[in-house]
Amino acid sequence: MPNEVSGTRPGWTRPGPPLLLDGGLIDGRMVLEGASPSTTRHRITWTPTAGGDEVRQLWETSEDEGTTWTVAFDGRYQRVPR
Repeated sequence: MPNEVSGTRPGWTRPGPPLLLDGGLIDGRMVLEGASPSTTRHRITWTPTAGGDEVRQLWETSEDEGTTWTVAFDGRYQRVPR
């Protein structure tokens, strides 16, 4: 589900059901995990590259309370040169 700019709310928003995530820095990565209103668990990990100009976002979902994970999104964000 993509993030979007809403005409009724300021800034960016993620449409759909709420997704409550908790976590923090683990070994230099930001890891947040939680559940949606369904039984699906979500784990999102942001990992900076060694050079610092790129961040990988790995979004995984689990239908068995975290025993196994499936990749939902694997993307990279690059710093825009100024």
